[in-house]
Amino acid sequence: PPPEEEEEEEEEEDEDVGDPKENGENRALPDNKVYRCPSCPFTSRMQTLVTRHEKVVHLKKKFFKCVKCNYVTHMKARFTKHVKYHSMPMIKCEMCDFKTPYKWNLDRHL
Repeated sequence: PPPEEEEEEEEEEDEDVGDPKENGENRALPDNKVYRCPSCPFTSRMQTLVTRHEKVVHLKKKFFKCVKCNYVTHMKARFTKHVKYHSMPMIKCEMCDFKTPYKWNLDRHL
């Protein structure tokens, strides 16, 4: 067969790889359509893979830094909890400069 026909056959075989499952969001897109990562050139025929890529590669790069101390985290929920810590009344250790808003933490310190 002429080389052009061979190339067409190879393309058809490539399209069969990753055929969509019959259920839900993991369904691959038809033809050559792809989902794109908004932050980099990563592409996939499956939306769930792009979403997972974003979480693993990009979202951990965003850090939240406390302006009152040197605390840093990439998780917004942890940062929010930490910020509340600064507004809580502190219990001071009578033997040193240690302070905490939690009695259990002071007990552990002693």
